[in-house]
Amino acid sequence: GKDCCRWNGIVCDNLTGHVHEIDLCNVNPHTYYASGAGFDTYTPNELGGKINPSLLNLKHLRHLDLSSSYFEGIPIPSFIGSLGRLRYLNLSSAYFGGPIPRQLGNLSMLYYLNLEGNELYSENLQWLSGLSSLQHLDMTWVDLNKTTNWIQVINMLPSLIELNFAYCRLGDSISYETNSSFSSLDVLDISGNVLSPSILKWLSSLSSLVSLNLGNCFFSDHSGLKNLTSLQYQDMDFSFIDGSIPNW
Repeated sequence: GKDCCRWNGIVCDNLTGHVHEIDLCNVNPHTYYASGAGFDTYTPNELGGKINPSLLNLKHLRHLDLSSSYFEGIPIPSFIGSLGRLRYLNLSSAYFGGPIPRQLGNLSMLYYLNLEGNELYSENLQWLSGLSSLQHLDMTWVDLNKTTNWIQVINMLPSLIELNFAYCRLGDSISYETNSSFSSLDVLDISGNVLSPSILKWLSSLSSLVSLNLGNCFFSDHSGLKNLTSLQYQDMDFSFIDGSIPNW
């Protein structure tokens, strides 16, 4: 049909007819594949190929979900950063590859960003500082091994509630200043990493944390965790802890 507002996955404004949402996710939770790396299990749909810049004609687009697709390792198109009204962007498990385009930092209205489960990397996360409205960030499996400023950048996101940096190869070359006033974070998952002293020092300052996942981590100094008095859930499954579990 010619009326795209009737197509599956397309949501339009009832009054203006402007396209507000494109949701092309097609997850099948009952199909699994083996992965030694521990990716979430899914079956990709048949969506793939090239993402055409004509997407920019949708001036009122707020929600874009291309998750669980198969884009065969192509880079995330940098022009997505020009979708200025976008509030929700989910590109998880879509087989994107290469560096994350810094242009995504132009999406100042974005409150949800999910890049989990791709072959992506970033050597500098300064672009994240432009996402002043961001509440949920998932970068599971994004290679951050060469990123040294991620703690400083995360501290610049005043609305961030949930952060997932699991299996990101977080590096040891991290500096951290104690004068941070960052307090909005409720949920943190940094499982599958080696936790450097700087990361542990930052952790001890997150007084509002309710949920903390340190599963499959290695760390030698856990004394700062006793400051997390708001915790209701803590996962240390398969972690390598140097020393005994303290009484506290």
